[in-house]
Amino acid sequence: MLRPIHVHIHKCAGTSIRNTLGLEADPIHFTAAELRAHMGDAEWEAGVPFAVVRNPWERFWSLYRYLSRKDRGEAHIRWVELGLSFDQWLRLLLDGAEAPRYAFQPRWAASQSSWFADAPEVIVYNFEDFPEKGWPNLLARLGRTLQPLAHANSSVAIGLRGGYSTGLWDEVGERYAEDIQAFGYTREAQDP
Repeated sequence: MLRPIHVHIHKCAGTSIRNTLGLEADPIHFTAAELRAHMGDAEWEAGVPFAVVRNPWERFWSLYRYLSRKDRGEAHIRWVELGLSFDQWLRLLLDGAEAPRYAFQPRWAASQSSWFADAPEVIVYNFEDFPEKGWPNLLARLGRTLQPLAHANSSVAIGLRGGYSTGLWDEVGERYAEDIQAFGYTREAQDP
């Protein structure tokens, strides 16, 4: 079996993948370059580096919904005290405003392709069809038998336009145009 090397982008099935593959001890939310530096060239080259990407509009909505979950304890209480609507939160994130760490981190606004731009060997899967297509493909590459992908940290899907103002919908489309094109997404609203 080969070692999985997961470039874990926020809200792209990362916790589900980590839990199912037993990667709990691996660093999370590291770019490919950071992972390679952490592991060393030999371990990186002996493994199978991969990432899962997600429709940018859905990823931001999912991240907001995750942050506002009640089961996050003290972080949730502080989050509620901020009283940010989705549009307010996303506006602050995209503008690079200063905020408490539990509200957002600048890395969340980075394009998904930037997480592995310097590592063309990273295999990229789409979140939307990962359980049916990407997961079996990944397990085959790793030399593992097929096993179910255990879902963790899932959030409620909405019709995407339902969470966005027109201005922010358009801004996400413009700002993440490279990801949208590279990973086969469209600017049209897609209801779940």
